[in-house]
Amino acid sequence: MYLKGYKQLNQEQRYTIAQLLKRGASLREIARTIEVSVGTVSREIKRNKSKYTYRAAYAHMLARERIQWRQHPRWFTANLGWLRKKHSSYHWQCCVLR
Repeated sequence: MYLKGYKQLNQEQRYTIAQLLKRGASLREIARTIEVSVGTVSREIKRNKSKYTYRAAYAHMLARERIQWRQHPRWFTANLGWLRKKHSSYHWQCCVLR
């Protein structure tokens, strides 16, 4: 197991995932090759695949967009802020129970 801490996949690892998937490698084999956990590989494929296949360039673009989205401050109108406050405890409970 590789549980040394949280680290994002880089572009080279994404290309390796794509190549190994094309060859029919298992998730465990891919994880061993790029030295990450099986869960990391599974989540990467699930989050970043295009409609039918996993493509490294597309996956890397999506990952970069998510990073930018988290870092970019978002502005809410008064109505959206109220709605967010109203449902925040419900959302938190759903996330914790998963």
